[in-house]
Parts: sequence; structure tokens; C-alpha cells
Amino acid sequence: MTDPNSLGDAAPIFHADRELIEIYGAPIAPFFSDSSITSIMVNRYDQVFIRRDGKFVLTEARWRSERELINFIKQTARNLGQDADENVRPISDARMPDGSRINAVMYPVAHRGSNMTIRLFPKVRFTVEDLLERGMFSSEMLAFLRAAVAVQANMLVAGASGSGKTTVLNALGNIGPPETRTAVIEDTSELWINKLNVLYMEASRRAVVSDDPVTMERLLVNLLRQECDAVMVGECREPKTATALQIALNTGHRGVLTTIHASSDEKALRRLEFMLLANDSRVPFEAVREDIRASIDVVIYAERTPRHGQRIVHLSEVDENGQLRRLFEWDYATGAHVRVFSGTPRIAKAGIKYGIDFEALVAEAAAAQGA
Repeated sequence: MTDPNSLGDAAPIFHADRELIEIYGAPIAPFFSDSSITSIMVNRYDQVFIRRDGKFVLTEARWRSERELINFIKQTARNLGQDADENVRPISDARMPDGSRINAVMYPVAHRGSNMTIRLFPKVRFTVEDLLERGMFSSEMLAFLRAAVAVQANMLVAGASGSGKTTVLNALGNIGPPETRTAVIEDTSELWINKLNVLYMEASRRAVVSDDPVTMERLLVNLLRQECDAVMVGECREPKTATALQIALNTGHRGVLTTIHASSDEKALRRLEFMLLANDSRVPFEAVREDIRASIDVVIYAERTPRHGQRIVHLSEVDENGQLRRLFEWDYATGAHVRVFSGTPRIAKAGIKYGIDFEALVAEAAAAQGA
């Protein structure tokens, strides 16, 4: 595991604005320093849950009134350069000084009381070795992912909220040579790459007050001039972002990694296709589908499983015909990952020019796992 505050000289060090939290957010202040807590969920001023070790826990924390909670939301928003008002701007979404993400909806839109969700900035970052040990994927799957990164495959990490998408994306970004020039583009900063040659850019609403805002798509288009070996896009959630991402892919960028909300690997591709269509309906669906499937090499689908927690449940590649081909799956009955495709993956063929013997890597990984 790595500490985000010690990722080389180029990485900034975040310190929480303790005064703001201790004065206005006193009921939840202790949760910020507890490494076992990943989220704080305020349903009302007098009902606060936390997520600890993947489970929701009701706490005794509470504000004395709705007004005190609203004051905390407003003060936090103002401290982050945003306006918050019950009637004009009742929804707030931002990054706190320590890197935590806050989303709040105020009364009367939240008609039973203002609510707030804080996704705490991780105290440590999991490496692929950490995730392997925790069972996120098998050693054979890790061998495949290492090969995919080595050949600069374009990868889509899909799943629902809390499935581990960002965790997987961050770990993948730390695979490969340390000199790899990587660009990280997000709307709210979450990713930290343990390399020196990294560009971090945030298309935050508070970053620039202008009639010409800095958007995700604008940053992606600008990226074409920055000579990067790898590109990480925090999340592809809007049609314009999907279009800009596709422009980057079509202009020869390799090693593009991004996440998307979807309920399966196939639906992840379809959602990307539909977002592109939503931005320009004049393009025939088949042309969009062909373009996407010629650009994306690997689709990773993560899920918070009922009995075993976060797991990659499908690891697939797009074959030469644009069809999604499952390589590995999570077996819910046995609680283990299984390889479901015995042929030679497309990534293995691409690895030849890089001197990568994929099957040797898989055999070595399987032997190590069985030892």
C-alpha cells in the first residue's frame, strides 16, 4: 500500500481544514481520522451512517438541529469556492481540502431534511499486489492486466458506485515503467499515481469562474498536444466527455483508461455508444458501435458481491470482430475466479511485438497461486 502524501516530490500534500470541520462539523469530525471508514452518510441532521469495512453502520453522531447541518453545508461550499442556498443552489458537489468528496442536498429539495454524503479520501492506496491479496482478482487475471498495460491497451473499468472501479483504475495506473508520462483528468480529483512524470488536471466547477469553463472534454482535446504515454480519465459520465475521449482514441492515443457506471461489461460498451449518439444523433448507430469496439481493447466489470466484497466479476476483451469475449469470471457458488476462455486472447497476440509471452506469464502466475 502507498501513502498518497508521499508519492514523490511532485505530489502535493493535502491537509484537511480541521477548523471548518471541528467548528461546523463537530459531530462527524472523528470519522475523518479513522482509516477503517470510507464514507460518511448524513440522512438527516439526527441520523448519520458510516461505511466501515464495506458495511453500513448507524452512529450516534448528530447535529442539534437542521439549521446546524445546513450551516455546515453552506460553510463547506463557500470554503470550496461554491455558492450554496436552499432555494437557488440546493445541491452541492465538491472536493474538500483533504481530497474527500462531498455531495449535499438541502431542504426543501430534500424534503425530509438536508442530506450529505462524504466519500473520504483514502489514507492509503492499494497496489495491484494488495488487491490480489484481498481477492479482487486472481494471479492469472493480474498477469493479463500487466500484459494489457504493457501493450498500452485501452481499458474501460465498469461497475456501480462502491464496486471498486476507482480503486482498480488507480492500481492499474501504477503498473508499468516509472518513467511513463501519464495524464490524469478528472472532474473531482481522486487518483494518485506513484510516478514522477504525471500531469494532474481537474475540470472542477470551482477551478475557473469564466464564460469559457474548463471542462473534461476541453482538457481531453488539449491533451493531444501534451505528448503522454498513458491517459487516465476519472469517469466518463457525459456525452461530451465520451466524444472527446473518442477523439483522443481516434487520433492514436494508446494506454487510455477510464471508468463508467454500468451493470455489466456489455452494458458498459453500450452506454458509451449511447452517450456518443446523444452528443451527435446524425452519426449512424452501427458506425458508432464499430468505432467504439475498434478502440476499446479490455473491459473490466467490478461488483460488490454479497458474500465476498469487491471483486472483478468479469474480465473481457473486445475481439477482432467487435464482440465482447469473456476471459475470466467470478464464480459466486465457489467464491473463486475462473478462466472461461482457453484460446489465445487478442492482448497476447499484441504482446508479441513487445516481447511479452502472455501464456508464460499466466502459467507462472497459476503456479505461484497454487504453491
